[in-house]
Amino acid sequence: MITLAPLPWPEGHTVAHLAPFPDQIKFAGTVDDILREPPARFDLHQILDNNIPVGVFKIDRAYSQSFPFAASTDIGLRALIVDACAQGKGVAKAAMSQLAAHLAPLYQHAPHVYLTVNFENHAAFAVYKSAGFETTGEIWPHGISPQHVMRLPL
Repeated sequence: MITLAPLPWPEGHTVAHLAPFPDQIKFAGTVDDILREPPARFDLHQILDNNIPVGVFKIDRAYSQSFPFAASTDIGLRALIVDACAQGKGVAKAAMSQLAAHLAPLYQHAPHVYLTVNFENHAAFAVYKSAGFETTGEIWPHGISPQHVMRLPL
């Protein structure tokens, strides 16, 4: 069973072994990259399969500072990584389908969670779309190539 849970920063080592396929690093980075982020701005969350970590993502509480299309009250989903061994089993789809219910009580001030997804990352786009994210019609022109701007109401 796939579940989501906050991951306290001191426990970040419990997901340090997770790694996406090498061709996905250009989209989300590595777990080491995630763990180097400042805790003052980012919260960690883990994806669990029967209580075993198989994925991790970070929530940017100051998302609008880097992405001006979001309101100051919105949060951002950044750097979703599902371990290569867990991919192809519906883990990301199951996790993202629970995202709004997971985040809403933790970020009660936030009306939306935003993300950007690279035009080349068709699998991720499909997962987000199936989880209820909507495209805003805006294009974020930064990163390795243009990105769709998507949001999910909380």
